[in-house]
Amino acid sequence: MESKSLKRNVLLIIGSVLLFLILSFSQDIVQAIKFNSDNINVKTLEIKEDLNGINFDLKYPEIEYADKSVKDKINTSLKDQILEFKQYIEDIYKEFISSVPKELVENSLSSKFIGMSDFEYEIVDCILSVRLNLIQFTGGAHPMTYRRDFNFDLRTGNVLKFGDLFNEEGKKTYKDKVDSFIKNIINNNPDDYFPNEFKGIGDNVQYYLTKDNIVIFYQLYELAPYSSGIPEFKIPYSLFEGDIKINPSN
Repeated sequence: MESKSLKRNVLLIIGSVLLFLILSFSQDIVQAIKFNSDNINVKTLEIKEDLNGINFDLKYPEIEYADKSVKDKINTSLKDQILEFKQYIEDIYKEFISSVPKELVENSLSSKFIGMSDFEYEIVDCILSVRLNLIQFTGGAHPMTYRRDFNFDLRTGNVLKFGDLFNEEGKKTYKDKVDSFIKNIINNNPDDYFPNEFKGIGDNVQYYLTKDNIVIFYQLYELAPYSSGIPEFKIPYSLFEGDIKINPSN
């Protein structure tokens, strides 16, 4: 009797494990089938306003995609960034007119504040990689551009940090590999950078993806003079061999 009961319990345990594996595997298959980059369309939305003292020409992406929850999560993140930037320009202008004499505001060419944006994107494997350029002219010698990165997992809508691109082995070595790669470029081009400013990529490095490279970038003045533009470092996927989880050829 005890032998039959033991066998029954063992069979139940084995069956439960098999069911779990089958369900997990099936979920992965469904998720893989569900995602198809051909079903994603990226269109341009625009906010154009000519207000008293501020001019806006803001272009940003919106995706069309069958998975509504993923689509809404991505589109909300992108629109929120644009609206946050717009509010930032408006707040600066309000501060400007409250602190400068009215006559100077009316007669100054620099009193017309400008906020613009443009974007580029790439779909690499199951990742939508967007770089959004936020451009402001709020006085001074030249406009300022701030680049914002968004790398969305198109299966979930979640934003991927740089470290999320790597498997467990890759997570142990990717920082050292990238740091060495970037230091070598800076050392070979000392006139283009502030040589002592690069301290390593850390955990919150900004990046975007292309078919051939991971591109790490820094903001104006972070690593180089304004004349050098936004510093970019194009890192080939081959640097990470089999330690990266995405397949750029897909």
